[in-house]
Amino acid sequence: MKTYILLITFVLWLFSTKVIGQESKYFQVLGEGARVSNEFSTHCHDVNFDDSHWPKLNLVQISEYQYYCIRIPVNINQNRVPRFTVLRAVFLGSAKFFWDGKFIANKGEPGLDLNVERVGPIEMSVPLSQSELSKGFHLLSIELSTYHHLENMNIIFYGLFLSANTTKDSINFQKKIIPLMLAGAMFFLAVFFALVYFLYEKKSAFIVFGCLCLFSGTLICLELIKYFWNYPWDFHIVRLRIIIFNVVLTGLALITYYLYYYQIKRKLFWLTSALFCFITLALFAPSYDMKSLSIFVLALVISLLINVQAYRKNQSSSLIHLSILIAGFILIIILPFSFIDKWFAALFSFIALANLYSLMIQFGQERLKAMQSLRLEAQMLRKNLQPHFLMNSLTLIVEWVETEPKLAVKFIDALADEFRLLNNMSQQKFVLWSDEMSLCQKHFEIMKCRYQKQIQLTFDIKEGYFFIPPAIIHTIIENAFSHNRIKNGDCFHIKINIKEGVYFKITTPFRNKNHQGSGIGEDYIKTRLMESFDNNWSFESTAKNDTWQTDIQFPLITNLNGVE
Repeated sequence: MKTYILLITFVLWLFSTKVIGQESKYFQVLGEGARVSNEFSTHCHDVNFDDSHWPKLNLVQISEYQYYCIRIPVNINQNRVPRFTVLRAVFLGSAKFFWDGKFIANKGEPGLDLNVERVGPIEMSVPLSQSELSKGFHLLSIELSTYHHLENMNIIFYGLFLSANTTKDSINFQKKIIPLMLAGAMFFLAVFFALVYFLYEKKSAFIVFGCLCLFSGTLICLELIKYFWNYPWDFHIVRLRIIIFNVVLTGLALITYYLYYYQIKRKLFWLTSALFCFITLALFAPSYDMKSLSIFVLALVISLLINVQAYRKNQSSSLIHLSILIAGFILIIILPFSFIDKWFAALFSFIALANLYSLMIQFGQERLKAMQSLRLEAQMLRKNLQPHFLMNSLTLIVEWVETEPKLAVKFIDALADEFRLLNNMSQQKFVLWSDEMSLCQKHFEIMKCRYQKQIQLTFDIKEGYFFIPPAIIHTIIENAFSHNRIKNGDCFHIKINIKEGVYFKITTPFRNKNHQGSGIGEDYIKTRLMESFDNNWSFESTAKNDTWQTDIQFPLITNLNGVE
């Protein structure tokens, strides 16, 4: 018995689901055969009035600052329409609705001028009974006025139709749930990267990406607001203006992110050019949909150009970003006018995910760089605090304190100055060349005292203010003393040429024929160069007759503000 009851229940459930499903699909667009009068008419709602002498009207031609009396014949050609059928109207105007001469709803208060008209909601929905929807012809008459517009628009009529009451709820749920989830994800990422920027590392790419997520999430919410709030129809233009402003911010944030992520030069030129074009499109594009679409297209094109430039330089993640941007560009071309409503959230979510993936990779790289910097700092200090160096220095100090106290004081001062400079430099990624030169001179002064030889350190450089990785030239000078037999008259020469980059040519004495280079000091220099300039540097170190020549080349840095 229980089995039969369950079976009957299941069959009834399937039947009811099918009936409800069929009912929920009912949809009939209205407006064909509409007749219009632009003057007040006492016959506007008269079922028996012959309106054949009135001109026909295509409802999309309804314009601003007008009054209309509209009569629309409605043919109900089904024996039975769904039980819960509603009349829906979406347009920017105030109206009263009559069905077969009977008042059924208002949408604000229409009037013959601005003072009489009262603004109503953008959408009107009113249920109709089964008797009102009997098979045959009916008359839908509408008094409509559009005086409260802030500006002329391309189209102000969006739809007039009969539908099952469940249709809108079903459609709206499908349109709301995924964009809402994406908007929530965008806001979460915005907060997360703002915290990362303020609490972890003040890196421009982090805060710009947070702003991109914030503007993207806000834009999704501005598109979704119509599903949650039946706002006054005169607010629609305000909402569209806010959307355009947010579209401009989103486009600028997208471009700015790529500029900072790839460290593109001339950022101000890119951004001012983009802003000028965005404002021009926002002011002169014919409709708000065209404004939004054209600004998005331009933002994607500029982002594509930046990523192509990065791809040519083999920068990380550029291929992923290129693929997504190209896909988005193709999507806009194929579906231009449904992009904002249907595909914007998806595209920008993919862009955000690609950017998030890139930033996570960058997080890992930054973590490795931070650990490497700590190792370099320790290596730099350990390299210059070698036990035999300290033992020899202390032995000399003890000897000179008794025999040559002035020389001992001079040696101690030079030693203290060198250690002080090394300690300050060890925690920095870049130091001024003048500080590096002072460090080399202090070390040379110490070694000159130790060897008691007439040796020279010379510099061939014009006035130059630039930054270099710490202690790399000092390491070369130190190696020359460690691996050579120093004689009177030896000269250490440092020549520097500065054009678009910095070129060092260091010439030191060389008498140890067994030395092949590539020791701890050279490894330290290469690691520092890699940390500071990635692969954009060169290092060569070779013996030439009685000298050892080291050539180093890397980009010119005169300002650390643009260096991450």
